[in-house]
Amino acid sequence: MDYAKRSPASEHPFLAWVKKETGIVLNRSQREAVLHKEGPLLLLATPGAGKTTVLNLHIAYLILEHKINPHQILSLTFSRASARDMETRFQNLFGRVISQPVRFSTIHSFAFQVVTDYLRRQGRPYKLIENEQGVTSKGAVLKSLYQKHNATVVSEEKLEELANAIGYVKNTMIPVENLETIDFKINHFKEIYLSYEEYKRKSYAPTILLDFDDMLTLAHDILEREPGILNFYQKQYRYILTDESQDTSLIQHKIIEKIAKPQCNLFVVGDEDQAIYGFRGAAPQYLLEFKKTYPNAKIIAMTENFRSSEDIVKITNQFIKANKKRYEKDMFTHNTKNKPIQISKFKTEQEQWDYLVQQLARTDDLSSVAIIYRNNASAIGLINKLDKHGIPFYLRDFKNRFFAHWVVEDVLNYLRFSYNDKNIAVLEKIHTKLNPFISKNDLELLKRADADVSSFVNLAKIYGDASKKAQGFLRLQKYFNQLNKLSPHQAIRFIRKKLKYEESAERICNNLGYSFDNVKGILATLEYIAVGLETHQEFAFRLKELEKLMGDSKYNQDSNAVTLTTMHSAKGLEFKRVYLIDLVEGVIPGAESLKKGNEDSLEEERRLFYVGMTRAIQELSLLTVEEYQQAKVDESRFVKEVRQILQPDLKTEGVQGDKQLAAGVFIDHKKFGVGKVISINRGKGTFRVGFENGQVKDLLYSVCIENNLIRVL
Repeated sequence: MDYAKRSPASEHPFLAWVKKETGIVLNRSQREAVLHKEGPLLLLATPGAGKTTVLNLHIAYLILEHKINPHQILSLTFSRASARDMETRFQNLFGRVISQPVRFSTIHSFAFQVVTDYLRRQGRPYKLIENEQGVTSKGAVLKSLYQKHNATVVSEEKLEELANAIGYVKNTMIPVENLETIDFKINHFKEIYLSYEEYKRKSYAPTILLDFDDMLTLAHDILEREPGILNFYQKQYRYILTDESQDTSLIQHKIIEKIAKPQCNLFVVGDEDQAIYGFRGAAPQYLLEFKKTYPNAKIIAMTENFRSSEDIVKITNQFIKANKKRYEKDMFTHNTKNKPIQISKFKTEQEQWDYLVQQLARTDDLSSVAIIYRNNASAIGLINKLDKHGIPFYLRDFKNRFFAHWVVEDVLNYLRFSYNDKNIAVLEKIHTKLNPFISKNDLELLKRADADVSSFVNLAKIYGDASKKAQGFLRLQKYFNQLNKLSPHQAIRFIRKKLKYEESAERICNNLGYSFDNVKGILATLEYIAVGLETHQEFAFRLKELEKLMGDSKYNQDSNAVTLTTMHSAKGLEFKRVYLIDLVEGVIPGAESLKKGNEDSLEEERRLFYVGMTRAIQELSLLTVEEYQQAKVDESRFVKEVRQILQPDLKTEGVQGDKQLAAGVFIDHKKFGVGKVISINRGKGTFRVGFENGQVKDLLYSVCIENNLIRVL
């Protein structure tokens, strides 16, 4: 294509043509990246820096300016959604002038091609078991092996941990002999791992069974030991681009490294500050050591944020600098100020939900708002509240395991048994959690006893009415009769405490490596849901109703609904207004990271918080609570860090008015109106105000002073 007649002498012809045809104008670092041609390049792209546009322009530049065959370009990214998005954007921009397709792919998809091509040539049949149904599915096989080695059924929660641990081993290339040096919190992990690998190799021989992670390990091995195949891919793809490279694992980096040689025309885009998948084996350290792998590499930092307001960019840029393992760079923006980051503290989660409901009820465009949380557990109670107030929501990438969790099933079975304590089928599901303990032998004896008599009375007769254990069974009969008469909210508390379910659950968690904090959180959530319900049937129906609501929310994706998402799933998204909720120690940073106490874990948690904050375009609110899941908690250290950045030297000078700011003083706030100062917390730099409209708010000195928001009356 002839650009020469279309561009001024001072501007590169390709960029001038792009500007004319698409209206895209690039800044200096973007231009430098787009016009790169030979050798390895690491492009560090901060949030909102326009990396997808730059990637697509770079591909077009190679094709249109340097006549590179599109078939010789391979663009790799982290997820199928990202690959589809890049391909769609490329077609929209350049489909008119570039007719031959460029390959946009995930690394897994590319690896799968390498593996399947090789196996076909070898005449070796294969079967993918990752999303299969039935006994050969990955989930079914792992369940069976866990039960074999641990003599107990695995929960969905622990099954996910097991699958993640296996993926971690393969992605980080941990040798089998080193497995015992890592604490995966899964009993007999090494034995399960070895059995799983053997099952895939031998069970259906000569057919080999493959999961997603096998694609990577086998592709790497094939490229390692088959020089002819490696040479084929090296010649096929002369130019390789990778996106979201901070989320790429060690084995993925090694595969890319192999096919990029010898020319190493590698265009790597990533941001170590947004690396949040360490639990999957992501290796951001590879970016930090990029020059060790590619000594002649060029490194460019794209640090202009086109997304967020100055208020957000300035604070988040300062916040992430607390991490040590990163490149020194400064994110900036030419966007104007909009509204300072707001920090609000509430006594309980319910107060936090009430606040969110009030805010959303006054919002016309709900699709421009996101509520972001660390864990999916934060969504359940919030959804219950939103539904009661008729606020539509879209739940993004939710793994709906709450309602099938063994704790939820246990609570429902306790309630069922309270209606009919002769029902041995229900008793079989909860007998190990009762005190006194009911053995399997006891259950067999019950099946031969009088079916018209209470199971507890029958057990008392079996053990002798005067025995201590018999008295315990009769006490249980009395408790279950009481349980039947309680409201759902009272009943759940009764199960937890009087029937000592929590004690039993803690014992199970300790024996099987489950999280007891998670169990307590589920029980607290069930209590929240039960509030205001009159019968146990209503409670069971409400759980089914919520489960359906959450499943059906996928139909709200493109409608006027607020988005609910985890910090991980929010990656790559943006919203005009963002609320980060449940910002407490033990949630963000998570309990496991705090337990590990090492710098790497804490830095990843800080990066996750950073990713959440940088989703906001205009408004960002950080919400924390004093009581989380019915337990006293400390606010997240990351909230404290943001507060300190907002105003390093917190003072009350600068407030307009004749009087000193103090408890009992009346103020006029530009947004919230007239209110009375209830208390001042100089350590946290906040003051609490009760406003005439009934709202109570914790306000930051720094924000009020810097923006001239209040006047003492």
